Amino acid sequence: MGYKIQHDRPNCIGCLTPDTLIVGPYGAKPISEIKVGDLVLTSNGSYQAVTGVMAHKHVGRIFELKIRSMGSIHITEEHKVLVVRRKSKYEHNRAPFEFEWTEAGNLKKLDYVTYPKPVRSASVNFLTFSTASRNGLKQKTVAFTPEFFRLAGYYVSEGNTIGKPETVYCRQILFTFGSKEMELAQDTAQLLDHVFGLKATIRRIPRKNTITVLANSSLIAKAFVEWFGHGAQNKHVPAEMMLAEPWVQRDLIKGLWRGDGWIGSNRAQYSTISRRLAEQMKLLLLRQDIVSSMEQSKPRPGHRPSFKPKVCNPYVAHLEALVNGQTAKTASALKINSIQTESRLLLPIMDVIETPYSGVVYNLEVAGIEDYCTSAGIVHNCAACAGVSPDFWTMNDDGKSDVVGGKKMDDETEELDIQDQDFDTNMEAAQSCPVNVIHLVKKDSGEKII
Repeated sequence: MGYKIQHDRPNCIGCLTPDTLIVGPYGAKPISEIKVGDLVLTSNGSYQAVTGVMAHKHVGRIFELKIRSMGSIHITEEHKVLVVRRKSKYEHNRAPFEFEWTEAGNLKKLDYVTYPKPVRSASVNFLTFSTASRNGLKQKTVAFTPEFFRLAGYYVSEGNTIGKPETVYCRQILFTFGSKEMELAQDTAQLLDHVFGLKATIRRIPRKNTITVLANSSLIAKAFVEWFGHGAQNKHVPAEMMLAEPWVQRDLIKGLWRGDGWIGSNRAQYSTISRRLAEQMKLLLLRQDIVSSMEQSKPRPGHRPSFKPKVCNPYVAHLEALVNGQTAKTASALKINSIQTESRLLLPIMDVIETPYSGVVYNLEVAGIEDYCTSAGIVHNCAACAGVSPDFWTMNDDGKSDVVGGKKMDDETEELDIQDQDFDTNMEAAQSCPVNVIHLVKKDSGEKII
């Protein structure tokens, strides 16, 4: 009988706008800044390497999906999103949940997008740093312990180094706490001694209403800058620590939140001017089954905007117990607008807005899996067809796929006759296509199979 591949190449365009945030162990960064080799979060909770970045000009409709708690994304109408369709307008879906790939243009208000809970995907349990010896510098390691993670949290929120990090004059680590936070200062000093053997000095500064903790070590100071960044706007958690076990990450959250967060009876909030750190906080909290949303404040003249991961009931009590290590206050129950499964978070679409667009759009090719996670949910991978059927499909430099050996038609579509034995692999390629531009047709009848 035989079949024919028909490839609607001009519409092989499912993509995202340049400012779309892509989630990885680094937190999140715009898709326009993603490079080959970067790790991105995928639907099964693992981090996989990007193997290709595609970009091209798009003129046409684009859809803004506004997601509760996670912000919004702008996506072409053909691009598929992993969702659970809302069965009823007035109630949450009931398990078992039916996950499906749906084109963005067909999504409705209150459908659920899916957001994976990150799982550990690395076996590294330490960071390395240099120490002085008679023979010069010697590499040592610091183990991933609750004590080190809590100290890291204090540093990212309240610490800095004295001197220029790139010079020999970077010799001291300084933590600055409020005048009523002596307990945190003492905890920090004890942790410096326990983890690194550093003796710290605690001082009250009455004229500034602060308490400082100062430790001398140029090598540890430089290690902290390398691990956690220099300057409040560049603070972050290193990827190795983002991949650690959830139980040890609890102390990281504890140190971070004690430094730059607050907890009330019905809500809690963390504040930072580092967008990267704020996105990492969302991932850290999700691994503790705590759902957070993001607020961005308008900066005052001469200041940077601040990013504020926010936690509301019913998760405040859980967070309070984690941060304070004690029984949390009873919080009033509020309506839960998200659903958690063992491996994913389901969040409702609050609005779908169609707008015209003319500009560059991007897509990614990801190793070993056919999707990746934006800051507002999981979208389909580009190059899926080439991944499942490489003998028949390949990716072009313009970001679109080509049929290997296919005939170019006048309307820029492609066609290729195939044998019966090649049907299954091309059916899989067609089903994997995020924008439904691969079709299989019976040669004798012209019937379109897909």
